[in-house]
Amino acid sequence: MIICRSIFDYVIVDFLDTVNPKIKMIEKSNIVQNKSHHISGKIPINHNESQKIIDFLKDHKTKLDKFEDDLVIKYFIALRNWIVHSIFPHIYENQYDENRVISRRFHRNFVSYLLLGQGGKLLLNSGFALQLNGNDETCQKMNPPLSELDQTKRLALETILKDKDPLELMETYLKDTEKFVVDFENKY
Repeated sequence: MIICRSIFDYVIVDFLDTVNPKIKMIEKSNIVQNKSHHISGKIPINHNESQKIIDFLKDHKTKLDKFEDDLVIKYFIALRNWIVHSIFPHIYENQYDENRVISRRFHRNFVSYLLLGQGGKLLLNSGFALQLNGNDETCQKMNPPLSELDQTKRLALETILKDKDPLELMETYLKDTEKFVVDFENKY
């Protein structure tokens, strides 16, 4: 799940490998890091095929924005952000039948813990609830994309997390990520 987030930047690097004259790795890195500034024209790309590169970056952003609009994708991105940039949260809950686990589901209330803009809490694996202020730097970095959901979408996501097996959700996420990559491979 963590590495999947980087795949979208690798799609850009793979495209840049097709451009002639060849672009040095440091320049590719600069293009990936500043893609929004290149799209907006704030930072020009000094290359013979700069317009082709900018057109690709625009197409990539449009498709990535659409991809990330899916509720389950938003959930995985939020989990990834917390795992990579913060403290690993408690992300699952077990349902028991006597003394054995009969199913495991992603923690539905985790959505609420990401609503830190309203002074929510993040539940950690230890059971300790970390209070974060909505203005806290960590909160600002980790809060999206789930904090932006309206009540209807939040309830829909909670239902998905309650009803679906985690492995099935992760498999769908991986397949959708692969489809994103293949679509670009076929187009460019």
